[in-house]
Amino acid sequence: MAERARRFNNWLKDAEKGCLAGYEGKNVVVFDDYDLLTGKGESNHALYPTRGGADSHPSAEGNSIATREFVPFLNRAVTRFVESRRTAGSH
Repeated sequence: MAERARRFNNWLKDAEKGCLAGYEGKNVVVFDDYDLLTGKGESNHALYPTRGGADSHPSAEGNSIATREFVPFLNRAVTRFVESRRTAGSH
C-alpha cells in the first residue's frame, strides 16, 4: 500500500508526465505532504507517527514540520498565480 501511495503522489506532482502534464494554468499546485512526512523518500511510512507508531497520522512534530514547509509553499503558489494573472492582463 505504501509503495502505491508513493507512486500516486509522484504522479500528482510530476509536471511533465503526471496529472498536470500539458496543463498551462498557474492556478493548480501540488504540495506533497506524503513525501515530506516520509522523509522525502527516506521511507514509504510516516516518520512522525502518533501513539508510538500505532497510528500513521502525523504527530505534533510532523504537523509542525509540515506547517513550516507548507506556509512558504503556499506563499510561492499565491505569488505565482497573482503574477500569471498580472501577465495575462497585460496582453
